[in-house]
Amino acid sequence: MRLFLVLVLVIGLSLGGWYWCYMSTPQYTIDQIEKALVGHDVNRVREYVNLNTVSENVVDEALSKPVLSTMGSNLLMKWMFSAASGLFKKELVAGVEQELVDYVKTGSFNAASDTANKAKDSEDSRGLHLLGLLDRSLALGKLQYKGVESVETSEDVGLITLRMVPAKSDKELLVKLQITKVDGKWRVDRVKNLQDVLVKLMEFKGSDLRKQLDSNQTSEGSSQI
Repeated sequence: MRLFLVLVLVIGLSLGGWYWCYMSTPQYTIDQIEKALVGHDVNRVREYVNLNTVSENVVDEALSKPVLSTMGSNLLMKWMFSAASGLFKKELVAGVEQELVDYVKTGSFNAASDTANKAKDSEDSRGLHLLGLLDRSLALGKLQYKGVESVETSEDVGLITLRMVPAKSDKELLVKLQITKVDGKWRVDRVKNLQDVLVKLMEFKGSDLRKQLDSNQTSEGSSQI
C-alpha cells in the first residue's frame, strides 16, 4: 500500500512538472488563445494577447501604402490613412481594439452599415470599423487555423508561424506572430507580416474573381453554340 502511494505521488509530481513546463511554452499560449476564441473569453485573450499593441500594428500595416495600393480606390480607407498619419491615430487604434474585443465575444466582425458617415466622427472610436471594412473585402473573420508551422525563441522574444487558409480556398497563408515572455507567459505583441498577409489575401481574391469571370465567359460561350 505504501509503495502504491509513493508511485502515485511520483507520477503526480512528474505530470505536474511536465504541465508547468508546458504552460511556459509558446504552444500553450496558442492553445489558450484558441480556447478563448471558442469560449468567447475576452479576459483570457487579454491575458495572452496585448490587444493594444496588436491594434496599433493593425492600423499601421493595414493603412500602409502597399496595402492601400492593392485595395484600389477605397476613399474611406484613404481617409483612415490620413487620419492615422495625423491626430486621429489613437481613435483608430481604440476602434480596432474594440473590434477585436467584439470579435472575441461574437465570432465575427460587424461593420456598421453607415460606416462612411460614422468614420467622420473622430471622437467616436467605436465608429471606426477598419477591421469590419477589411473583413468585408477579404473575409478576415473566416480565416481557418490549420496549426503551428514553426516556433522560434531567443530568451524572452520569439516568433510563432501559423498555417492559415482563407475561406473557400486551398491556398495556405503563413501568419507570423511576434511574442514576448512576461512573468513566465508568452504573449502575442503583433502580427509581424500583416502587411504581406493582407496583400496576399487581396491577390487571392483577385485571382478567384478572374477564375469566376473566365468560368462565366466559358459557360456563356458554350450556351451560344
